[in-house]
Amino acid sequence: MSQFTRWELQALYGMLSVLAEYQRELIIANTNDGPAAAQARGGVGGRTTARWPKPSRIALTAHKTQRPHQDRPRFA
Repeated sequence: MSQFTRWELQALYGMLSVLAEYQRELIIANTNDGPAAAQARGGVGGRTTARWPKPSRIALTAHKTQRPHQDRPRFA
């Protein structure tokens, strides 16, 4: 048998749900504060467009000439 009564479990679940809702509100507030703080520091936000250099034509042709995975030897 359980050591808790039905009413005690309901009270426990009620308290846990209140804490979960509070934590959710904190996460939302912190998420919304991040872009505002970045904008206040002068940041634009978002990812830069040219993060990595474009691949060269030689690298692209080498990539296209590789064998497909079906031709590779299979190991048991």
